[in-house]
Amino acid sequence: MSRTVWGPWRLPGAIGIANNVFACAYLSFVFFFSFWPSFAAVTPANMNWAVLVTGAIAGISAIYYAVWARKTYHGPVIEIDERDLSGRVSVIEQRHDLGST
Repeated sequence: MSRTVWGPWRLPGAIGIANNVFACAYLSFVFFFSFWPSFAAVTPANMNWAVLVTGAIAGISAIYYAVWARKTYHGPVIEIDERDLSGRVSVIEQRHDLGST
């Protein structure tokens, strides 16, 4: 197992955890209420179509992944620190193949 090198935008310790918890809570709140209509008497003219658009994009994305992308996706490039490589190279790039057989 190798240690990955953190990028420049990392909040260490409790500050980072608190930031992540707040961001997830806020995202859950906004995501849930973004699908509700603006009016009590909903008609096709004033309906909030966000749920339909989000569902359509999720469905199209799932079909795209199942048909083509899962065969061509190779995963993200990960930089590995030199200390884990016994001094061979300062930083190298590796590709992680996620979910391929």
